[in-house]
Amino acid sequence: MKTDPKASDIVRRISDLQLATTVRVLGYPLVGVEGPPHRRIFLFQVPEEVVLAYYSDEIQVSPRKLFGAYRDLRGLAVQTL
Repeated sequence: MKTDPKASDIVRRISDLQLATTVRVLGYPLVGVEGPPHRRIFLFQVPEEVVLAYYSDEIQVSPRKLFGAYRDLRGLAVQTL
């Protein structure tokens, strides 16, 4: 699935860490983080088609990039901002 990181100006609130990790690996910008530690919501500029493709199991990404992004976002989720 080809995606254009600049395809959307809509900011989506994503609480699913695995989805947020996949979106980050695909190159969509993280524009903010909300909520208390361990209950973070990540804000991404990402089109709805990417979210639907994730839940339809249509996205393939590098496992190494995925794990690195997961580790980064998980760390951000528990930080006190």
